[in-house]
Amino acid sequence: MTGCLETSGTTSGGDAATGFSLALVTINGVSQSSWITQSSNVYTKQNYINLTGNCSRGIASIQVTMNSTIVGTPACSGTLTFSFNSGVLTDNTYAVELAPVDANGIVVGSATLTKNIVVDTQSPDNPV
Repeated sequence: MTGCLETSGTTSGGDAATGFSLALVTINGVSQSSWITQSSNVYTKQNYINLTGNCSRGIASIQVTMNSTIVGTPACSGTLTFSFNSGVLTDNTYAVELAPVDANGIVVGSATLTKNIVVDTQSPDNPV
């Protein structure tokens, strides 16, 4: 069985056996190469988290978990893509986990990936 996300190269935080990788996942329309990161956190000023990505054949859906709670399982479409929108969130750090799920509803191997996403909608204070 192939992994969930197709990738053209090796990306840390993936599973080499299944090919599952964050390489083609976007957060709020921003690709990984443009993520604003600090201490392995990804930052967004939006009050939501919108995830999109490419699925591999054999994967029916992506299980999305935020802070240990399953919040959605978007289907992989006929064009092998998925999309998830969290709805309105408060400013906080969210441990977001993506896991590929096969047609039988079983999470595929050890291919689960986790990324901390920080929602920070507050403008910085003016310098004194």
